[in-house]
Amino acid sequence: MLRPLRALSLAFGLAFIAFATGCSRNDSAPAATASLPPLVTVGKVVQVEWQDEIQALGTAQANESVTLTAKVTETVTRVNFQDGDFVEAGAVLVDLSGRAEVAQLEAAQATFVEASKQYERLAELVKQGTIPRSQLDTQLSVRDAARARADAIRAALADRSSRSWPTSCRPSSATVPA
Repeated sequence: MLRPLRALSLAFGLAFIAFATGCSRNDSAPAATASLPPLVTVGKVVQVEWQDEIQALGTAQANESVTLTAKVTETVTRVNFQDGDFVEAGAVLVDLSGRAEVAQLEAAQATFVEASKQYERLAELVKQGTIPRSQLDTQLSVRDAARARADAIRAALADRSSRSWPTSCRPSSATVPA
């Protein structure tokens, strides 16, 4: 029982000594620092151009944007607007080459012309009775297939632009963001 009482009185004694030394009146140290003037740095004011530069990795995205899409994949031959321009509805924004489809159309038309000529020749031979009617029917289907291919390519080209070739993308009225 003496041991816990002794430890408790030792703890109180140490606490009293710490409190008494912390509350002592030693005014000499604060008076020495109070007499010194505050540190002040003086410099000449100069106006200079300042540029804030931040280096960061990431993706910048505009507040407003317009996404243009085309139904076909072609080479852009000309862009008909600048950043910040106002564009009217129906204005041609981008010209696409369309060369590949135009070449396909010319080939399909040539195939149709050749198939038509061949059909006419075979029709004469059928009238003479030198070839069977089935050969003429086969040539008729070849001619019709060539015509359908040319018509499909014409429709694809017309779908790309309601005006004329080369193909263009047309927006509604908008301002192109800068």
